[in-house]
Amino acid sequence: MAGEDPAKTSIDQLLGDFGAQLLIGGILSSRQWDELRQKVDSGKWPSTARELASRMVYERWLTEYQAKRMLAGKAEGLVIGRYTILDRIGSGSMGRVYRAQHQLMGRIVALKVISPELISNERVVSRFMREMRLVARLDHPNVVRAFDADQVDNMFYIVMEFVPGKSLGEMLKLGPLPAVDVIRYASQAALGLGHAHEQGILHRDVKPSNLMYSQDQKIVKVLDLGLGTLMEVDPEESFRTADGIAVGTIDYMSPEQASGKALDGRSDLYSLACCMYHLMTGRSPFQHENPISRLAMRIQSKPTPIRDYLTDLPSRVVSVIDKMLATLPEDRYQSGFEASEALQSLLRKKRKGAGGENLNQEPDSGKGSGIVLAIGDLELDQLRESSSDSAGAENPRRSSIETVAPKGSGGQNESDIRLRENYHEDDLRQASQTVYKAGQSSGLSVAGLLFGMAATFAIGFFLGRMSR
Repeated sequence: MAGEDPAKTSIDQLLGDFGAQLLIGGILSSRQWDELRQKVDSGKWPSTARELASRMVYERWLTEYQAKRMLAGKAEGLVIGRYTILDRIGSGSMGRVYRAQHQLMGRIVALKVISPELISNERVVSRFMREMRLVARLDHPNVVRAFDADQVDNMFYIVMEFVPGKSLGEMLKLGPLPAVDVIRYASQAALGLGHAHEQGILHRDVKPSNLMYSQDQKIVKVLDLGLGTLMEVDPEESFRTADGIAVGTIDYMSPEQASGKALDGRSDLYSLACCMYHLMTGRSPFQHENPISRLAMRIQSKPTPIRDYLTDLPSRVVSVIDKMLATLPEDRYQSGFEASEALQSLLRKKRKGAGGENLNQEPDSGKGSGIVLAIGDLELDQLRESSSDSAGAENPRRSSIETVAPKGSGGQNESDIRLRENYHEDDLRQASQTVYKAGQSSGLSVAGLLFGMAATFAIGFFLGRMSR
């Protein structure tokens, strides 16, 4: 056929269905087509579909995802607009998410294809386009930035900053997170939400899976801002939000959202508090097997006190979370910035230790955090992972507010001291003296042990020399 690339035509004929899928995929450049034909013709590369696909993955001409799609005869859709799909990241109620690359600039991005049922008519399409213009204004380190949005035929997509790392929802699968980490993450998310609210954008679906932890930047970023508007029922349709159709994820909805009332930024802050509660305890604030009952509970009642699960959580932390979970919006923090300030007030950095090491570092799973909770007028010198009985017996990640002695340890040491909110200066001084005396006692016993080992070694050495 006139205008066809000879190299592409010969590959199509030589490789059959796989060659046809390569053509449909449209991800190879003209130079690669020429090189591919030469390598296959010369026998340097195999001509059978699976072997050739494997070689192309090895040479990084294809990703594993692309190769699998082509071998399955599903190469169509590997190029969307100006972007080449590299891998599938996940999917959800909003659509499918892919790791993609801009064909000209080479930038790696996250590309979300919006579910067709969400773009149901011209009014919704118009609302989507209007919201994307607002999202383009967002520029904040705690917000996943949107680079592009477009329509290809009947498919709508949005191109976002690719964040290497995990969502807090993925982290939660390993068990509840340490309270101090959750507070820091939430304070960052609140800043991102505050910035979005200033631009007139509500999230409407704040949940752990929409809070991304950036492994590169060591911060939390809010994902999917602006897309919540697509989940709203069109007011011109026959059924409406006020008639019982609530939008969002039930376990994180605000009371006004569950009631179908008008929303503002304070609704997102309530949802953020639900996230904190869930991330700390492993449970949602309202417990019931029936989702509709859980929905009604957040309208009619208060959540289960978080101290039912985390008995030693400091009262200042409880107060901040309770305020964010207030039933009435006017009783909550009035902005994301105000909420972030309250959360940050619970945290303060450690000073450098005696050896000069920097203790202000990112927490590791199973290790103490470099950020500590400010409890009353005291600073905890170290946070250790402790557990809530109701958070699961084998949970490897625990919220840590007090320190306890390791099992099987003899004698008293600093881990035996439980720092409480009602400690006074005299209590702390007396506790410090106890630790000092315990340290002296343990030091004498260690010295005796070392002396005995040295004496045994000397006698053995002497007897060995005498026996020669």
